[in-house]
Amino acid sequence: MKPGEYQCEAVNDEERHELRLRALLHNLVRRKGRGQAARELGIDLRTLAACVEGESMSWRMREALERLALRDWERSAADRHRKGMEDLVQRVNSLETETRDGVEAMRGEIGVVRQELGTQIRQMERRLNRQEESRNAGVGAHGRQTAGGQEADAPAVQRHPEVVTMEPAPDDEELYGEAWPLVEEWRRLWADHSSKGRGLTWLVREERIRQLEVTMLEVHGLTLPPETEPLRGLWRRSQINWRKKTFRDVRRARARREFLREVRRALTLNLWWD
Repeated sequence: MKPGEYQCEAVNDEERHELRLRALLHNLVRRKGRGQAARELGIDLRTLAACVEGESMSWRMREALERLALRDWERSAADRHRKGMEDLVQRVNSLETETRDGVEAMRGEIGVVRQELGTQIRQMERRLNRQEESRNAGVGAHGRQTAGGQEADAPAVQRHPEVVTMEPAPDDEELYGEAWPLVEEWRRLWADHSSKGRGLTWLVREERIRQLEVTMLEVHGLTLPPETEPLRGLWRRSQINWRKKTFRDVRRARARREFLREVRRALTLNLWWD
């Protein structure tokens, strides 16, 4: 680069800087008048008047205007930061409300489903009791005698390979085949899972349980408790649909909870966790 070209660019930059300072000065004078502007800049009125009327800008005037520009920039940055924090707090409050409402709605739906399942379980228990009573009566009336004079054992109840039970059995792995790992994990999760929960740990476990149930029902064609016979048709579709909806609701609640945790950690410098 030639010396003359470098010098020309330096002059142009200087001129642009001075133009910005003069624009700042004229704006200040227009808003507050010459007297108030001079007091705010900390210079005498004659120096300000001379600069406003087009004379060269003194170094005192330049320094005063640069201090004013820096002060305005800092104030603007502080306002932007404060506005950003206010928006963030408002968003966090809104998400907390949405999360609380969503979880309450999900709990209500789960409660209704659990009541329905409880009714079905009681009905199934009564039916099984009647079947057991009928079987015992039949064995008492027509039982076979062994050579030693003892009555032969009744035949074992045949389990259906499409129906999942809560109680483990020695032949589970053979009975359920490819679905056995899912059944095993599902039983283990349910063993330590409460019907209601609040924290992120509960939501993560609930989400996994519902995901396993949808996969067992839809992919492997299994039937889950309290049913004791394979589901077919509309009732099977209904079982799949409400579990899918519960899974989606729990996943959204878990995602909101994780977002809120990260926001609170950021706001409290990692002092808050769950």
